Amino acid sequence: TALGSLGPIALDDLRLLVKDEDLDVQREAATALGKIQVGKLDQQKKQEVIRNFIYSQEPLLANPLAKDLIDKDKPDFPLYPLFDVVNKLRNDYPSLIGLVVLGSLSKGYWIPGRDIDWGLVFKEGSSEKKTDLITNNFKKAVDSLGFRLCQNNSLPTSDNYMEVDPSKLEIVFNGLFFGNRKELGKVQKKILEKINQSKWREIQQVWEDSLNNYSKMAGRFGLGQEEIDLVINSRILLWSLPDLETMRQHQ
Repeated sequence: TALGSLGPIALDDLRLLVKDEDLDVQREAATALGKIQVGKLDQQKKQEVIRNFIYSQEPLLANPLAKDLIDKDKPDFPLYPLFDVVNKLRNDYPSLIGLVVLGSLSKGYWIPGRDIDWGLVFKEGSSEKKTDLITNNFKKAVDSLGFRLCQNNSLPTSDNYMEVDPSKLEIVFNGLFFGNRKELGKVQKKILEKINQSKWREIQQVWEDSLNNYSKMAGRFGLGQEEIDLVINSRILLWSLPDLETMRQHQ
């Protein structure tokens, strides 16, 4: 974009545009800002950025560029607002275990104006009517914060996990989680007890596809393909899910 070629002298203007009410303007400004900031780094600092993407389980929390890509008047954005939404919903509806955020927000390269991949996790046996109510209230609350939500990957409340889409099971083992981790662990254990190796392999494949999906980093941070390939291959090596029996033994 034109913003991407403005250079360091435009940093102050870009930071103002990141706060713009138009989400598309936010996105373009943040993309340009990310490219400029990475371009200013010396080789040692750039390698630090790449290492943070590789080694952190929740790399958003280790992204050294986050302070320049979000509103400095709201340094907690978007983490604390999402936490507050989930916390309130959990107080109102005990059947909600929590929220899993996937995609760019969990992996560290989310920028303002981009949508959020997500899924809710409910206690087993929760009624469809109740989960629909909670989901709709969640969407309204998040919309009021100015977020765009992407596809809903919430875990179905049925315990027939062999029939559940693996992308909706995978969220229980992946992403940035907001909620009750003890209850999440119970759901993980139950899933592992009720599926076979073939189903687990499907879940592993979704996980690996998620680890592979770092192509958007190139546009958002100006990283070269060789650097992106390094991140992808390293994360697959370090973060791939173990086999089913190993998972069961560690629950």
